[in-house]
Amino acid sequence: MSEYSDETAGSGGEFATSRLLGRWLVLVATPVALGAVLWIHPHGGENMYESLAPVADTWYYIHVVLLPLFGLLGISLYVLLNGYSGPVATIGRIGTAIYLVFYLGFEAIAGIATGILIRETQTLPAEQQEGVATAVDAMVTDPIVGGAALIGTAGSLVAVVAIGICYRRSGAPLVPLLGLVGVPITAVAHGGGLADVFGMALFLASVLWLEFGWRRIDERPSPQAV
Repeated sequence: MSEYSDETAGSGGEFATSRLLGRWLVLVATPVALGAVLWIHPHGGENMYESLAPVADTWYYIHVVLLPLFGLLGISLYVLLNGYSGPVATIGRIGTAIYLVFYLGFEAIAGIATGILIRETQTLPAEQQEGVATAVDAMVTDPIVGGAALIGTAGSLVAVVAIGICYRRSGAPLVPLLGLVGVPITAVAHGGGLADVFGMALFLASVLWLEFGWRRIDERPSPQAV
């Protein structure tokens, strides 16, 4: 019986360690990878078709990679809420779900769909390319597509505010919690310069501080209803 108990305890400890390592992998690797990809993200000009035609392949493959990375960013927000319950934590999870649904929809249309359209029409006659250019502009300026980006960004803001409240009530320092706003900054600034990279750098710094500074393994706060 004693041997069985020891084995069970050992298995539980290994499982807990694996979960902790998985948590850190998601929280740290996601902003690093996302920031790196955003660093090389091509930027469209006023005429999206003309500015992106020379880099159509790069644009397409970048957004194929960005789609799951933005999804992992949402998972990171869920991970940060792990162990918390109550209305604030629930609102945070709802905000995360809204971000995942709407922002990934925006990314699929404005990123991948436009990339496919531009890539596959390079050999068309000039007059036909003009029509495609009009379609591309319509896709990226469509109010429904833009609305999806706005709603998704708002969802991420709700999530990080809820996370900040939960952590602050657990005694977390204010400075790293303010850095969590890097997530909605990245969502807003995506594709418009290096502000999106800065947003991921903020988020990464906050996660490192919270996970390896404040939330040391032997000092982790117990789950709370907030």
